[in-house]
Amino acid sequence: MKTLEFKLSLNNKQEAIIDKWLRSQQRLWNLALEMLNEFEKFSAYNKHDKQYAPCSPLPWDYNWKPINQETEWRDSAIVASLPKRDKMRTAYLPVPYSQCSIGKPGRQICRIPERYRKPRLSGDSFFAVTPYFAYKLHPEKDWLTSVPYKITQTTIKELCTSWAEYKKGKRARPRFKGRKNPMRTLSNAQSGNARLAGNDRLKMAGLPAVLVRGIENRIKTDDIRSYRIIKEPSGYYLMIVVEAPTAAIKPSDKVAGFDAGVKYLLSDDIGNHIKFPASLGNQLDNLKRLQQRASRQQKGSANQKKTYARIARVHEKIRRNRKSYAHKVTTFAVRKYGAIAVEALNLKGMVKAPAPKLSADGTHYEPNNAAAKAGLNRSLLDAGIGQLYALLEAKCTEHDRLFQKINPQYTSQTCNACGHTAKENRQSQSEFKCVACGHTDNADSNAAKNIRDKAFQFGIVPGLAGRMPALGSSECQQEGSTVSADQTATPVGSTGNPGPRAESMRGTMDDLSHPNQNDAQSLDGQSIAEVAKSQDPRPMNGSTYRQLAML
Repeated sequence: MKTLEFKLSLNNKQEAIIDKWLRSQQRLWNLALEMLNEFEKFSAYNKHDKQYAPCSPLPWDYNWKPINQETEWRDSAIVASLPKRDKMRTAYLPVPYSQCSIGKPGRQICRIPERYRKPRLSGDSFFAVTPYFAYKLHPEKDWLTSVPYKITQTTIKELCTSWAEYKKGKRARPRFKGRKNPMRTLSNAQSGNARLAGNDRLKMAGLPAVLVRGIENRIKTDDIRSYRIIKEPSGYYLMIVVEAPTAAIKPSDKVAGFDAGVKYLLSDDIGNHIKFPASLGNQLDNLKRLQQRASRQQKGSANQKKTYARIARVHEKIRRNRKSYAHKVTTFAVRKYGAIAVEALNLKGMVKAPAPKLSADGTHYEPNNAAAKAGLNRSLLDAGIGQLYALLEAKCTEHDRLFQKINPQYTSQTCNACGHTAKENRQSQSEFKCVACGHTDNADSNAAKNIRDKAFQFGIVPGLAGRMPALGSSECQQEGSTVSADQTATPVGSTGNPGPRAESMRGTMDDLSHPNQNDAQSLDGQSIAEVAKSQDPRPMNGSTYRQLAML
């Protein structure tokens, strides 16, 4: 299975049809989500039986009274949650009330009309929601029946999947679609609903043949399993899933440990570094200028909408640049190494704001470096470490490479030469000097060595065809002696003899880190720029190609 992305070349009629379908699916999503929320209120989960038991919600609301009456009912939390300019803050008071009254034991005390005693849905699963929106039950609703039913089914399935994940506590509650987060995807998960029509055109259900440039060069079969139409600020895109054989790559018995950071996107265990392209950092000035322009324009005007559209296109460019760079780096790494180890980072905790620092006398708060931490968080998010690791793991699985995640505890404080662990070993962001044995190295490279050794136990790699040479063995020294002279230079930041293991693995990532190497070769004789170009058929501009060639 392979997912391919194309940009659609639509005419005005086709764009109008897709926009109409998007509005219809947004309305469907909101209606189905309202019914799921209603079912949740009218049911309680029984942990013992692991089933939902019907119940009746307590109807309550706020009665807003003038501020000169019953001031003791003021609810400070509710008032504080209102907008500052809302007249409800100053003119009225929220008074909670209920429709329940105290009655005699055994009598019904909940005054709920009969039509509200049972939810519209019988369950919160896909099979309970789908029958409610059957087209034969709503022949008069043209906004619903004008969309192909397979797309409607897929929308309901995605909502029910999100709802099930929310009920398990794995994600947040699904939100209603509106002006700020509109529906922008149309999915059809059924195979056989799209086929090639010749002349780079694709026939999809309910749409005239759509021009998709270059699709016949990349797809040789009509076996399209599913497709998704996505509306982006720069246009409409098509994501299709097809059956395609996995491209074979040469076997490799090399192992690598990678340490992610802020200064360098990745650092390997022999002293090489990959700088991340700073996709957001390069566009910060442009975003600041556009956002200032939008804030000074009349609210809701046509010019302000145009400015917001430009801002959205800049954000899309940042997102695509980051993902494209991650694809190229991970493809090159998977081609090079047979086993890769990284840290299992808590990325969500790494970008948290610092806790407030209360003074000793408890009268005020002291500076807690929140501004500096905000800049660090922005750099971490700009690096896209989570996306990079996800792509790396998926490609290792696809090409039968070994991928390991290890506990990151003490990897940056442990000396790889003697094993001494101390906070003082890390002199600075880039300098590592062991206080016990005096070993010096680049801090990121030392951490990458610890990651490699922790994951693969000094060369014993389960799952590879053979066993990596052990440290100091004659086999390892013999293998290291075959490395060319330009690849045996001591990595930047290390001192002394790099050791036989480093010698045996020298040159595995030199073409990613040393710009003075003009003949950087990958495993199969291609440079990283050529590998990236072969993986991404879209044309690259000159600056992108030169940047990759210099990596």
